[in-house]
Amino acid sequence: MYGDVTQITAKNETVEAANGVRYVYRRYGNTGTSALPLVFFQHYRGNIDNWDPILVDTIAEQREVILLDNKGVGGSTEKVPSTVGEMAVDAIAFTDALGLRAYDLHGFSMGGFVAQEVALMRPHQVRRLVLSGTGPQGGRHMHGWVDEIREACLRDEPGADDLLTIFFERTESSRAKGAEFIQRIFSRTEDRDEPTDLATRDAQLTAIGTWGIPDETRLNRLAGITQPTLVANGDNDLVVPTENTYLLGEYLRNARISIYPDAGHGFLFQYPAGFGEEVNDFLGH
Repeated sequence: MYGDVTQITAKNETVEAANGVRYVYRRYGNTGTSALPLVFFQHYRGNIDNWDPILVDTIAEQREVILLDNKGVGGSTEKVPSTVGEMAVDAIAFTDALGLRAYDLHGFSMGGFVAQEVALMRPHQVRRLVLSGTGPQGGRHMHGWVDEIREACLRDEPGADDLLTIFFERTESSRAKGAEFIQRIFSRTEDRDEPTDLATRDAQLTAIGTWGIPDETRLNRLAGITQPTLVANGDNDLVVPTENTYLLGEYLRNARISIYPDAGHGFLFQYPAGFGEEVNDFLGH
């Protein structure tokens, strides 16, 4: 925790961008250093309450953090677009509205797709990238999910068991950490973000499905991302298969790969303090 403000207590703020969207976000952390702010792009169906407080607070010790509800997500206005490219344009509208001339990016899962596109569209503004539990456009085994993941991801009102299925390994040790994570993300009781709706689910599903269409020619686009990039995942991600983490590491010019043991898609929630420290170390000052 930096000062008295944490992920649990940081206020929900709004900014209206040139595209007419009123974005909801949280912004807090250590502003007493030369470190650039780290902007967080969230996973499928997630809002800003779904970020692990331990992870975000650990990073906020050393830099300012900005958690975004992109267009139509949570409390932000308008409709969620159905392509990753449009999501990236909307995210840029947000960073422009805040007047951010330079920043670092952390994209998790679908947010990692968006982060890659933002880095390609605005290479002069993105200094460093953290890509968690994600993969490149046209990657491997990303076009559709295995049955148990699909059922959990598509449920109208996902419950705790669905979150455990999506984010954590099948081992007792991983699921125990998952239960702790679920308690943490519901520990904020006042001024919670608006939940995501089924229209958000369906638009994001279309974007994810299109991004995952097998097409290895798309991997060549990654040559345009020259920023130092931390590519991290659990050793058995069933949502965005871990082989895509290695694929990013292979095609990105300046990548560092980090794989966490006994972990799945939500490795960053299973090891929130450790991963937060790794992110701080990678980003530097």
